[in-house]
This record gives sequence, C-alpha cells and structure tokens, in this order.
Amino acid sequence: YIESSFIVPGIYSLGYNSKSSRNYYLKISDNLINWYDWKTQTGDGNAHTSNFDPTTENISGLNMNSSNFFFRIDIEEQTTVIPPPPPPSMP
Repeated sequence: YIESSFIVPGIYSLGYNSKSSRNYYLKISDNLINWYDWKTQTGDGNAHTSNFDPTTENISGLNMNSSNFFFRIDIEEQTTVIPPPPPPSMP
C-alpha cells in the first residue's frame, strides 16, 4: 500500500510497505511534470513513513512555496551478481 496524509497543515506524510531486496526512490513534484529526487530507502519487509516539510527540505528546482505537492515511488529490484566459478586448476 501507499498512503499519504497531512500530519499538521503543511507537513506531508508518505507511508508504504516495503519488500526486502527492493530499493525505493521517493520523488516529489509541484506540477506533475518535473520530478525531483527526495529520498532513497532500502526495503526490509517493514512499513516505512517519511515526512515532508517544505520549510526544512532543500530540493533544487522544486518550488517550495507551491500550494500542491505530489509524490511517487519508483521501485527497483536489487540484483545480486554471482561471480563465475574459477577455472579448473591444471594438473
């Protein structure tokens, strides 16, 4: 699930369930056209909550005085690279 709410006027709360072996890239926009990186979190199987306060965050390009903020989460599966086995030894 993904849930968004106001904690108090002007502070946004974004909550979601995470899954192990996933990276979560939290993005924010003030116009639904331009998206900016906000946070990156690693999934651990637990619920995560992040609070956004435009008076304390510093995100280059984002209009912090906007009356609207939009959030999205990009999810990427972590991959494990298994190295090839060593070549057999020669007698």
